[in-house]
Amino acid sequence: MNSISVTHYKLNQNPNELDEALKLEDYSYDSKIHQPFNDFLIDIEEMELNQKTIQVFKTEKDFMKYKALFQSENDFLNNDYYRIIEEKSDDLEKLTSKYIETNNLHTFERIEYNRGINGISVRMITFGKRILKKGIICEIVNQQKIDFEHIDDQVISCNYLYTSIQPIELVFSLIDERSKVSFKKMNLDNFELGKSIFVFQQS
Repeated sequence: MNSISVTHYKLNQNPNELDEALKLEDYSYDSKIHQPFNDFLIDIEEMELNQKTIQVFKTEKDFMKYKALFQSENDFLNNDYYRIIEEKSDDLEKLTSKYIETNNLHTFERIEYNRGINGISVRMITFGKRILKKGIICEIVNQQKIDFEHIDDQVISCNYLYTSIQPIELVFSLIDERSKVSFKKMNLDNFELGKSIFVFQQS
């Protein structure tokens, strides 16, 4: 017996906080999806992070505790991390500015937050750029885990945006009788051409 989950989405032009933004680059889909859904395509803003990160430890004791979490010196060493001990630094901002200049991070937005790592408070300074990605806003109509004896993965693909009812009819014909009532009600009977999208994922 195999299991997959199916999510039934409906495109929404008047989104609310419960809706989900699907970035098109995260899924496979028929390129024709752009034609019927042009009215629903939006730009989704996302922060793309640079791998370069500054870690600021308040004391050398905190730094040594953190270092002890690694199994070896090689595991600890990471060229993307610049580690500063605040109590041993005369000018923290000067060191940070020099690191930004050396690594050409001027064009990135600076993001700072505190992170707890095994009881150690570490100030993290990361860098990112705001980018726009094409996506669609959908409300979740139904999510359901389904079991079946056999299904050809050439017919049903995971992480694919299905906009027709045929894949749902196929799955309906393969699932156990116990699941059919709710599956039919929420997916087949509730299908809306031009708005419904189905996504299958491995459970």
